[in-house]
This record gives sequence, C-alpha cells and structure tokens, in this order.
Amino acid sequence: MAAAKPKPAFEEGSPESMIAKIELFEMLAPKMITGLVAESDYQVFAPKARICREGEYTAIFYVVLEGLVGVYKEAPEDGEGKRKYLGSLANGAWFGEMSAMSHAPRSATIVTEAETVVLSVPRHVFMKCYSDPKSPGFKDKIDELYRDRAMANHLASVSLFRGVGTKVLKRIGEVAELVVFRKGQHIVTEGEPGDAFYLVRTGHAKVVKKIGDQEKILAWLCENSFFGELALLNDDPRGSTVTAVDRMDLVRIPRDSFLALLDEFSEVKETVLTRVKRIFEEEVLTDDEREAKQRATEIGTELEVIKAGEALVIDMSKCTHCNMCVEGCIEAHDDRIPRIGKRGIHYGDLLLTSSCYNCAVPDCMLACKFGAIRRDRRGQVHIDDEACTGCSQCEPACPYGTIHMQSLVDSGGMTVVASPLSRFISTIPGLSKLARKAPPEEEAAAEKPAGKKKLRTAVKCDLCTGRADMACIYNCPCGAIDRIDPSILLESR
Repeated sequence: MAAAKPKPAFEEGSPESMIAKIELFEMLAPKMITGLVAESDYQVFAPKARICREGEYTAIFYVVLEGLVGVYKEAPEDGEGKRKYLGSLANGAWFGEMSAMSHAPRSATIVTEAETVVLSVPRHVFMKCYSDPKSPGFKDKIDELYRDRAMANHLASVSLFRGVGTKVLKRIGEVAELVVFRKGQHIVTEGEPGDAFYLVRTGHAKVVKKIGDQEKILAWLCENSFFGELALLNDDPRGSTVTAVDRMDLVRIPRDSFLALLDEFSEVKETVLTRVKRIFEEEVLTDDEREAKQRATEIGTELEVIKAGEALVIDMSKCTHCNMCVEGCIEAHDDRIPRIGKRGIHYGDLLLTSSCYNCAVPDCMLACKFGAIRRDRRGQVHIDDEACTGCSQCEPACPYGTIHMQSLVDSGGMTVVASPLSRFISTIPGLSKLARKAPPEEEAAAEKPAGKKKLRTAVKCDLCTGRADMACIYNCPCGAIDRIDPSILLESR
C-alpha cells in the first residue's frame, strides 16, 4: 500500500505558506514560521527610498520579497557625501544580519532601485530563528553569508584590527571558525594553553579568576567584545576562565593560523602585536601585583586600588569658580576634551562631582556592545577610544551620569522614509541570487584601510592615567578639590 503524502504544514496561499517557499526560510520549523509571520511586518518602499543608512544603530533584519535594492558605501575619498556602489540585491536576498546579531552599526546604505517589498524582521524574532535547534538550515545560510560578506567588517570593528586593510581582514576571516557555546560551558579555562582569539557575535560571558580559595569576577563580555588576545602574543597559559552565561556565537581565530597569515603582512603583524602588548600591560596583573592584591584583600582593604571607588569632591565653600580645574583637565588630555564637570550630588557644602566611581560591576561595561569599556589591572574602568563607535549606549547606563558623549564633527541627521503600505503580497516571485556583482572599483577599495570616521565619542574621568597627579586637584589654587571615599565622607558628617 502506497504511503500517504505528508500533509502540508500550512494552507496553500496563506502568508505562512508563501514565506515557507523563500529559500532562506525553507528549513525553518513550522513553529518558527508562524512566529515570524505574526511578529514581522511587510513594508513597501518607493523607488530611490533609503531603507537603512550606513552608521545607523538599528537592528531590523530585512528580506527582499519583490523588487531590487542597491548597496552603497560612503566614499569620502571621492568627495563629501559621495557613495560607492557595491552591487544589487534582488528577490530572496537579505541584509542587516550583522546589526541584528551584534548591534553593530549598519555597514552600508540600502536604497531601492524600483518599488520594493521587504519583510522586516525584529531582532528578537531573528535571533529565535537563528538559535532554534530544530532549524539548523537557517543558521547555516546566515553563517555562510556572514563569512562571505560581513566577517571582514565585523573584524574591522574590533580595536585590535582597527585600520587593517580589508584584504587582510578577509584573509583572517578565511582561517576563522564559527563556534557555538551553551550556557554554563567554559570557553577558555584558567591554566590551559592559549591557542585562539575569540570575537563575540552574540551572547554574554563572565571572566573569572581564582584568587586563593575564591573566584573573582573580573569582567563581563557581550556582543563585539573580544578575549584571548594574549594567545596571539605568546604561549603563556590562560590567565582566567571565560564562561558562557547564555548561548554564545563566537568567531574563533586559531593562534598558529593567524600568526602564519600575519607573517605575510609584516607591517600588520607589528601593529596588531603592539596593540596586544598594550592591552596586556594595562589589564593583566604581574605576579607581584597579584600577590600584593591578595594580601590587601586578606586584611580587609583594597590598597591596590587607591583611586578606584573614591569620589571627586569639591568644597563649594572654598571654590571661587575660577575654572582652573577644567582648564587643567583640558591641558592634561591630548584630545582637549574636559573630563571634569561641576555637576553631581550636593552634600552640604560639598559637591560629589560626576566623576567615575569605577564600580565593582560597571553598568556601562555591561551596556557597551563593542568591547570599548574595559577594566585595567588596578580596577579602573576606562574607555578604549579606538574601540568606541560613539553609539551612546553607555551614557544612560551609568547610574551616576559620569559618561557623556562628545561631538567630534558637526553632522546633520537623516531619516528613512518609506512609502505607505499599498498592498499585501499575493504571490512570491521566483528567487534569485545577486543581480549584479560589485564593479571592479571594489577590488581597489579592498587595499584601503577599513573603518569609518565616527561623529562622537564617549568620555569620562580617567583619573589622569599616566600622570603623577590629577590635573584638576593639582591646578586648583584654593585647595577645594580632593578625592574622598564616600563611605568615610558620610561617617564624618
């Protein structure tokens, strides 16, 4: 007796059945398709409408259902406001996966070349589909295109590779591996050999170090953070354990393959290893420092972190408002951006200014999606200017208002305007690959350094790192400024 044909998952002609015919969604579990249709939107854009703009921080994933869109990158070398055409995407193609996965800024501007219908998928829906164990085909397709189209751009967002040419980044991407870790899994373990460098695509992890009989959390990692960079520098064992606190998708770059590649590009190798060494010197304790920190902990005081945890206090009864503290702060920093502000918490005649408190669990560090906020070996939280993209996610996360965004250039805002929804889709056209390949100019652009000039940066008090004194305290002629432990301050009042 002939076997009965399997019953279709969806009624023919329904939105679910039409979505299921799209190549990208063919292997999605029926439950995922039902949720996709329920929570996503159909949008119709008129010709020459901009769907998204390079540099924007939006996290919607798009699939072209009907029409044609062009992909453009800014080309400041050709003049202000100039763009370079990279290619076109037709029916069935998709874009925006990197922004949806890692909150990265849009890497290109997408403009419609004809009336275009797109399916806009919210980030949380996209991540459900990507992480669904019953829909591995969807993840495989996204990862395949990520490796071909987006990995080089993602690597360029890491401060370690800032300024490295696109051609080199693509070669690095060829030796990289895409790996997944489940909640509770150790990605690297303290004491084991360092054999790879990791870049976080999605998920969160905690960095833990064993000190005596106790474990201390050193940092939290999120999208676009990286770790294991010391494996690129030497053969020392891992200095800490990194554990996934939820599902994590990572880019793993094996040490030996990476160094072999850099041997081909000696100038790039020197740049990368110099940055690794800087991170090592800033953030990793020496054996003597570790022992001193442990002794300090045992006697109940953090002597190793002399400045961390203290408040910058101005005695307003002494302050003459001469502004020498601000002028001194400006002179102390090469970018001439002041870190001190005369705002904060008033306590009698004292003003606890909005200076960084170097929190034990910094909310700003947890909010940063680009690994730009880090903790050095003294416990001081600092902003890596090379990694900061100016996205401003850290500013509202700080409960004390110590971080502010500093404009670097004047810029005008632009908004995306779509034509109103004109009709629901009755049929899905046949799918196709890229309509056209990128023009020859793209090959020439591959030799140019990757990256994009940012419009603003996050700044906060850095306790005048590298100086023997703090500029604001040193330059105050009235002796009105000092750093005081807030708990001592409260006990004395």
